[in-house]
Amino acid sequence: TSYSPESLKYRRVFYDFLKIIREMGAFTIIVKETTDKTAKSADNYMADGVLTLGIRPLMDVPTEYRNVMRITKLRGTRHTTRLLQVDITKEGVS
Repeated sequence: TSYSPESLKYRRVFYDFLKIIREMGAFTIIVKETTDKTAKSADNYMADGVLTLGIRPLMDVPTEYRNVMRITKLRGTRHTTRLLQVDITKEGVS
């Protein structure tokens, strides 16, 4: 795969940013908007954690939806690969 000069520059800056964060002893979870086309970007490989958020129709009421999350990656841990229901309110995420 060939990358544009802008893409290579972005990847290098992003890599350097994550390196600084890790040197501080922090665990990185990156939050960003993706499409199916960008879901497997280099950012996901460089980050320690990747959480994928989405919505799914309810089985019994297909006109209503629920928020879901999948832990795609959480480096150094054993985690579920199931789709998890999440509630997002003004108080936070649960």
